[in-house]
Amino acid sequence: MSSGDCTGDILEFTKKLSPARNKKIITDEPIIGQFAVADKLIFIPLNHFNKLAEEMEDEGAKLIFLHNQARCGGSSVTALFKETGRCVCFNKPTCIMTICKHLFVGNIWHGATARRMLRNTIRMLCKPYGALRERVVAYVIKPVFLNVIMIEKTQEVFPDAIQFFIYRDPIEVTKSMRRIGNIITPMKLIMYLPNFTNILQSVIEWLGEYNTEFRSWKCVIHPEFELGYRGACFTVYYYLEALKHGINVHGVRYEDLVTSQDNIIKKIFQICQFPDCFMKKAKGAMDKDSQANSPISREKVRDALQNPVQLPPEFWNVARAMSEEYGIPGPNVYQDKSFRLPNTLEP
Repeated sequence: MSSGDCTGDILEFTKKLSPARNKKIITDEPIIGQFAVADKLIFIPLNHFNKLAEEMEDEGAKLIFLHNQARCGGSSVTALFKETGRCVCFNKPTCIMTICKHLFVGNIWHGATARRMLRNTIRMLCKPYGALRERVVAYVIKPVFLNVIMIEKTQEVFPDAIQFFIYRDPIEVTKSMRRIGNIITPMKLIMYLPNFTNILQSVIEWLGEYNTEFRSWKCVIHPEFELGYRGACFTVYYYLEALKHGINVHGVRYEDLVTSQDNIIKKIFQICQFPDCFMKKAKGAMDKDSQANSPISREKVRDALQNPVQLPPEFWNVARAMSEEYGIPGPNVYQDKSFRLPNTLEP
């Protein structure tokens, strides 16, 4: 493909493919969207699923994973790819959450079986769409933040895949989670669940996180602050573990994306080997609301941003201890400088 070959747009085409096109439901939330098309659900035995997937030809397009923290700009980065008009993007696909569950809970799948299921699930998710096939240069998957535990397994199964980890200062993640807890009532409920371990375990497993430390998690500070900081800690932990094991994953710092937008977008696209003309289209995504039609759209959080979040005094000692527990830089380490992890794209 020549660097000037950027005509056309697949966005309208993909809208026409959507089975929910006649539904009066407009949402970017995948679980809500599934209810909208539940009447079209088809059940097939697992062995037939594998056979069908393995009969499909592998796509020539790139495969890109956007691992992320919560409240870190992951949706904005996804929107950059979508705005090119040449990438098919999947935001929090439930099938990846399901795969994560079976890979990490109860040792249900082992070795080759686990790799086969992951490979076939991604292959079916990124299946070609007829006339659209020639226009797609990349399939972009942004898993739910709890699925960051799959970075190493993803690289093992898809060695040519491009992987990014989008992150933010854990203190800012904590504050942002506190704000949306005031907007979304179920989120505030989840923040208080650590005091009810059995309920928390069910919710965490439903979300796709299966680490043993979460099964015995009890809040040691105000729950509205602990969920955000602990979530930020364990995602950073898995990113650092992946780097230690030689996994090629690139860090994208939210603060750099905001202050050095052009440079960071350019470096992301250079890693993906995209033509220069994609850059111009993608920049338009930053002016749009990547959370539009969701409970936390810009319009809905505007009022919450007017009220600064005050962290309680006891937060800092606990945060330092929690950082040490996960082996990541604590507030005392980067208090006078930015929170920056190894292998992060430089602005």
